[in-house]
Amino acid sequence: MNVFILDTKEDILEFQELIKEKTNNKIIASSIESHQYLKKIGIIHDLVDDYFTKFDYRKIDTTTNNFTLNWYKQEGKKLEFNGLQIGYVSESQMHQFFLQVVRRFFCVKIIIDKIKPKKIFVGSLSSLAKTITKNDKIEIIEKIMKKEIDLELDKLEIPLPFIKSHGLKISRKNYFRLKNFIEKIIVSTSKLPNDSKKSILILDLNPVYFPDLLAKLAKNFDDIFLLNQRRPAIWNLESLRLVKKGNYKVLRLENFNDDSIETKITKKQAEFIEKVNYVKTKSEFNEFFKIENIDLWEIIKEDFIEIIKNLGKDMIHKNILIQELLHKLKISMVFEWAYTGFEERIVNHEADKKKKPIVFLQHSIIAENSKYDDFLPFQPTLPQNNDRVAVYGNEISEFIKTKNISENNIILSGSPRHDIFFNTKSNTKNENTIVIATSSAFSIYNADGNDIKSYKKWEKTMYEILNEIKKYPNKKPIIKLHPSKEYYDIKSFLRKIDKKIPIYKDQKAIDFLKNCDILIVTNFSTILLEAMILGKPTIMISTQNQNLDEEPIVKNHATLYISEISEIGNGINKIINDSKFRNELIKNANNYIDRYFINQGQASDYLAKELGRIV
Repeated sequence: MNVFILDTKEDILEFQELIKEKTNNKIIASSIESHQYLKKIGIIHDLVDDYFTKFDYRKIDTTTNNFTLNWYKQEGKKLEFNGLQIGYVSESQMHQFFLQVVRRFFCVKIIIDKIKPKKIFVGSLSSLAKTITKNDKIEIIEKIMKKEIDLELDKLEIPLPFIKSHGLKISRKNYFRLKNFIEKIIVSTSKLPNDSKKSILILDLNPVYFPDLLAKLAKNFDDIFLLNQRRPAIWNLESLRLVKKGNYKVLRLENFNDDSIETKITKKQAEFIEKVNYVKTKSEFNEFFKIENIDLWEIIKEDFIEIIKNLGKDMIHKNILIQELLHKLKISMVFEWAYTGFEERIVNHEADKKKKPIVFLQHSIIAENSKYDDFLPFQPTLPQNNDRVAVYGNEISEFIKTKNISENNIILSGSPRHDIFFNTKSNTKNENTIVIATSSAFSIYNADGNDIKSYKKWEKTMYEILNEIKKYPNKKPIIKLHPSKEYYDIKSFLRKIDKKIPIYKDQKAIDFLKNCDILIVTNFSTILLEAMILGKPTIMISTQNQNLDEEPIVKNHATLYISEISEIGNGINKIINDSKFRNELIKNANNYIDRYFINQGQASDYLAKELGRIV
């Protein structure tokens, strides 16, 4: 039997004539990209998922986490700069890299083990196939093509200030070039104060979502500094007005650079590159990067080294400029909401050295199920180094304490972002719109979220939801995409179903929710809580194997949980036509919200005063 393991569209094009032959061929798609293209050209094929067991998925996740959390410990302090370990700072990015590598390894290994082919045709996965089969009598027919590693932040989607992009994605490098250019124009370069008695440095906060918190902080701090290293603090007219009105100081790291500092940065980057080149030749990684006694180092080495070099240069550049910032400005504390992010870890490292208090804010719903535990190191959930976390309420406070976090490091603040939701609750109405919100849930973290079956189920789910809504002519669907990066072109898929359905991404959720009739969410997202605050019934539909049935929001019947596509129609019908069921669902949701949030509508005031007291 001839087995074709196809991972990309290019793989398929290389073997297209062969796979069309009606011979003893088994065609296997190992990615959503290859599955979609094979389907498009009418080639019958298997999915690699068909060969995976639950145990295999578990092995992928365990191996990925081990590589991510431990690779840099093989080299001690050799890849450190100023006490910062590149492996620690870049855990979120490297986890994505290793997940892709490990999943592709098991795609090939499991197919070989279960089918035992005599001949394998392979393109972008050829290096893996040759390595795995080097001791077997299996003929490899290869078309050597490089498979790009796609990290979450490699390509970023505009919006940038005042640019209407319609979902345009550009490279990370070009994104920041454009960001810097626009910020030079918009952000004032006037002399910054250096004599503040009490000031707060806020990292990567979107002012549009926190106007009340910023206004309250202004009463408790002499100066508010906004440092947004990813998305600009000023990105539309609303954010511009807020910043100008509050006289918040928007910082650019480049404003702390000069010729002598740039020379220092260049020198230190060159020294770091030398260290990385040395590590490249070391044998420790040959022993560490093994799966089932198969050495992966030679396969991943070039991509791995290139990523580490780029991240290391970025780390050094930012670290030196952060040192300058903290030297020139009298910062009293750091406040942020993406604790495990690359940029945040660099700032927090320097702030910790200067013994500045750091508080990070819970910024979304937190998964509490057992499967999520493995991915806590990559999520902004648990404080470290005696830093503090401000949480929405007792629900998450109790959860965090089960992870050995001291009560002294937890601030029960409520959610400043959701003050507007609580204060809008009495002014909502129903206009017969049904908001359908997408969420990738765990897809960037684990194997289950990256399998083809999950994507297929999501597609079928969206088809079914929209088809069921059509049965109610007075109901109008609106689609709200999750603001994070999606792993394939969701918009194009949805347009094929119905071109007329409004699709939004970066707009505020409250604008859609306050007048909707029902919220339907695929998987797990904060928008569930937001709809519940506004008194809207919700449906949560699972399209992935992520143990969502364990979530307290499901156990407390605060949302209608659906795991099978066949149940969607009945669920929508019950909420629309069964007033008793609908009211009971809303009642349960209200009870859950009361447990989940404290200081409802007043969290901004409470947290601002608490942060003021800390310093």
